[in-house]
Amino acid sequence: MHQVKQKNNSKKAQVSYFRGQVAVEKTSFSVLERRSVQDCQEIQGISCHARNLRGQVAVERTPFAASHLRAQVAAEFMLYISVFMVLVIAAFIVINNIQSSEIPLRQNTVAQGVGEGFSNAIALGVQGGRGFSYNYTFPKTILGYPYNITLPNKNYNLVLDWQGPYGTFSYSYKVPAYDYQVDNGNGCIAQELGQYIIQSNKCTNLLILNNDGEKLTISQLEGE
Repeated sequence: MHQVKQKNNSKKAQVSYFRGQVAVEKTSFSVLERRSVQDCQEIQGISCHARNLRGQVAVERTPFAASHLRAQVAAEFMLYISVFMVLVIAAFIVINNIQSSEIPLRQNTVAQGVGEGFSNAIALGVQGGRGFSYNYTFPKTILGYPYNITLPNKNYNLVLDWQGPYGTFSYSYKVPAYDYQVDNGNGCIAQELGQYIIQSNKCTNLLILNNDGEKLTISQLEGE
């Protein structure tokens, strides 16, 4: 009987010991679980803080990036404007130089045409032969400026001299070999050093050519 009680006490002690171990293990597990949850919360907090920090950095970078982009766009715009202005100025200079060189060339062409008109009229008077008479009307000025025509003599040259805005133009034209006489009874045609010179702004702008078969007589109609 005594042995049976000892066995029962021994079993009760084992059960109590086993329950104690289970309680200790549960307590340890609870502590570990709380630490795990706390650690997880701390980790989550760090992660949240990191995300917040990245967000703050992104927010701080965004205004800087926008201002930097605006500055870059403004700089590029000014560069394009500068290049455009340089091209416009260069084009203006080139066009101005071309026009400046073309103006004297055009005036040269006009002046040459006036001289050719005189030489053609004289050639026509010679070729017309005996009894031919021809009245030639010439321009009083070339582009608003008067000019002089030196009539041919034994050298068979007719010369136009014109003082234009870009300098003096002088052109020589060959005329047919013939006997040329000048009728200067009215004093319209000037005479210098044996040369007869028609002044375009003096008297009328009508030249009279008469061919008697031996000579061509040239005269200028008196008047204004």
